[in-house]
This record gives sequence, C-alpha cells and structure tokens, in this order.
Amino acid sequence: MNQVRGMIKDMKKFAIVIALFVPLCSAAFAQTEVELFLGVYNPGTELDEVDFDNGVATGIRIGQSFLGILGTEFGYTAAPGLSTSIGDFDENIHLLNANFLVQLPAAGFVPFATFGFGGIVGQRDTRFRIRSAWTWNAGGGLKIRNIAGPIGLRFDARYYNIPNGLELLEPPPDLNRQNFNLLELSGGLLLTF
Repeated sequence: MNQVRGMIKDMKKFAIVIALFVPLCSAAFAQTEVELFLGVYNPGTELDEVDFDNGVATGIRIGQSFLGILGTEFGYTAAPGLSTSIGDFDENIHLLNANFLVQLPAAGFVPFATFGFGGIVGQRDTRFRIRSAWTWNAGGGLKIRNIAGPIGLRFDARYYNIPNGLELLEPPPDLNRQNFNLLELSGGLLLTF
C-alpha cells in the first residue's frame, strides 16, 4: 500500500514538472504575432437577384508560431456597410475565427496556408440579414517578419463560407435561406515577439 502511495506522490510531482515545463519550452520555441489589418471583401451568394457590393474590412489577428512551421491564430474581422443593388441591409457583420497555419519560413519571408472555423454575427432588423451562424475559412498569404525590429508586414487572402448564412425576411419563402460567402484580401502591420 505504501508503494502505491509513493507512486501516486511521484506521479503528482511528475505532473507538476510537466505542467511547468511544457509552457516554458513552448514559449522558448514559439513566436507570438499580432496583426492589425485593413482589406477589402467581395461577398457572394446563390441568389441571382442580389448582387453585393464590395466593401472594406478591418480587424486583428493574434497567433503563435510553433517550431517555425506550425501555428494557430484567433481573429476578429468587422465588415461594415454591406449593401446590394436593392439597398443596404447589414450595417456591420462580425467574423470570429480560430485557424491552424502551416508555414514555410525562409529568411524573414514566411508563406503560409491556413484553415479554420468560427462564427459570424449580423444585424437582425433589416429586410435581409446575415444569420448568426458557424463558418469555415481557408486561405493563405505571406508574412514578412522583422523589417524594423519586431515590426513587419502580412498579406492574406481568405475565403469564408457561411452555410445558410443569408436570410431573406420578406417573401418569397422559397428563397428564405441561402449560402453566403466572402472573399477577403487584406494587408497589415505584423508585430512579432
């Protein structure tokens, strides 16, 4: 019985060491990145009678790169002024997402591919609306790290898909919900720590 208690005590010590060691090691082999970006978006849908106008997107991405080739990031994008030839409908849409990155760093230049999931929130009081729904996104881009100290640049191209994300609040009911998508092209200031 004492041997079992001793083993449990040793396992607790080992768990504490691992709990302290892993964050310290990952911090030693990781880079934290913060990006403030400005871009354009091109929305689309399956509705033939609705043609969306392009707009401006702004946001922030915060992430971490591990071992140089892998990374994760969390992002927030605001796309104000969504409108169509019929008229404005959502003043703002908000995208939140979490992504995985695969990167190929080479002398300060880091091309990457990304894929992730998230959510979208739109307005509720207009003729059309973007439903609050889950989204998936995929894309890629280029990071140019440490141009001036920790300051660099980042360029992204992202495709967002929002299944059944567009909702028509007026008849005809057969067009009530349709898939909605956004193509985002952005560039921004990249801070690497």
